[in-house]
Amino acid sequence: MRTKRVLSLIIGITLVFSMYLSNYAKEAQGHCESGGNRLNAQNTILLVIDVQKVFIPGHPESIFGGVPGLDMKKKLENIKSLMKLASKNKMSTIVTFEKSNQDDGDMPEDLKLEIPKQNCDQFIKTYFDITKKPEILTAIKNTGAKNILICGAETDVCILQSVTGLVKNGYNVYVQSDAVYTSTTLNQPALNRMEMIGAKIVKTSDTVNAFENGHALSTEKQVRPLERNPDVNPSKLIYLVMNVDDGSLASLDDPKKEAKMARIRYLTQYADIFNIPTYFIYDDSIEFLKKELYIPSEVQFIKAVYSFKKTLNDLCTSLKKNDNQVALAGIDENDLVIDSALQLARRGLEVHLMEDAFFHAGGTDSKELFELYRKRVIPSSFKMIFYDHHETSALEEWPKEWADLYLYKIDITKEIGWVETLPFITDFPV
Repeated sequence: MRTKRVLSLIIGITLVFSMYLSNYAKEAQGHCESGGNRLNAQNTILLVIDVQKVFIPGHPESIFGGVPGLDMKKKLENIKSLMKLASKNKMSTIVTFEKSNQDDGDMPEDLKLEIPKQNCDQFIKTYFDITKKPEILTAIKNTGAKNILICGAETDVCILQSVTGLVKNGYNVYVQSDAVYTSTTLNQPALNRMEMIGAKIVKTSDTVNAFENGHALSTEKQVRPLERNPDVNPSKLIYLVMNVDDGSLASLDDPKKEAKMARIRYLTQYADIFNIPTYFIYDDSIEFLKKELYIPSEVQFIKAVYSFKKTLNDLCTSLKKNDNQVALAGIDENDLVIDSALQLARRGLEVHLMEDAFFHAGGTDSKELFELYRKRVIPSSFKMIFYDHHETSALEEWPKEWADLYLYKIDITKEIGWVETLPFITDFPV
């Protein structure tokens, strides 16, 4: 009997000790039971993405002008704070540059001085997603860290695509929302999408405080996580434009109607460049609309004879099995676009709602869209979709027919310009 009691005691002590070791190991990797993460220099690295003069809105050497409502000075100060944090704690740091780190491709001098002198690697890249450059992914893996703090540019291009790649590779990613920026006024769709795929959206001050005081960095999920990581593939994508016709445009009082129509005009051009099947579903005259648009063979106009719902259902039935991603735009009369998004999602399609091509009386209601994202529709923008198509800034890495036609339209015929030159959409705060 005594032997059994001793054996039971030993087993109990062993279980308690095993649980202690398990929790200790979790905390060493940054996990704690409170739902937040304890960050330290051993389990965390800092990524500074493309903070280059050429990409800083309003900088004298930038290709971008100033962005309304964007406090660029504060954004850069927050990036400095993160680099100082890394230096102080000898945290591993990776700094990237798009294409070049010379001349206007370099970091502004005052920020450059803050790049950590120890445990810091610098890379030049052309892919927007840093994990597509093997040397960078290897450098990250070699640190042994599982938590990644990310800041820099652009929120809706390199930050978004890099976060997507990092999450796929199993990392806990903390996007510093007040230390990332873009050339447009639409910062939020990319932040929402990153949160949906599992990234944590945090403030720089909270990160610094948690790191320096050993606190858990807790985050509150605002949108439901996606079942799979969205990865736009041009071979699986269609463009869908709902209810954009002469009558709806004439009666629409969206204050950003012209800015959003500029994106619809570009959309048909990109349908041509990237060979994307494109459908306009309408129920009024389109005589004047057609005069405004370039209409390649990829674009089809479908009259909603009985109802939009039935017409959309018939279109879905006729789609190729591989066409399972939708970039959605349109005029939201009587919640038509929102209902269409939900209808498509229920059929199992991956729906990307382009907020800057979403027309709404009185302007876009962000709360209404937020509820849509809780139902697994994916927040997006025209710019996000464009850069998702080709994934790299090096035209020589594009399919040749894409690159040739793109350069022809942008340099010779000037039918299109840079996406960044489209009129600002200011429905959301930066």
